[in-house]
Amino acid sequence: MSKAALNMLTLKQKAERPDITFITMCPGWVRTELGGKEADLEPEESIAGILKVISSVTNADSGKYLRYNGEEIPW
Repeated sequence: MSKAALNMLTLKQKAERPDITFITMCPGWVRTELGGKEADLEPEESIAGILKVISSVTNADSGKYLRYNGEEIPW
């Protein structure tokens, strides 16, 4: 429920402040203490993807839920 609430908050923020770009992001399944050794991504790969997405989003992306690689996640 908390992820759905965060996605809805992002949409509400987009509507309230159309001058600001709001997104939510999924970092992927990352090899950390939380993600475990079987996870798909090294932390550096996830971070690089997140930085690339953040630096390339536009206002047209506002309200979207995006993966670390830029793909949109429907919800």
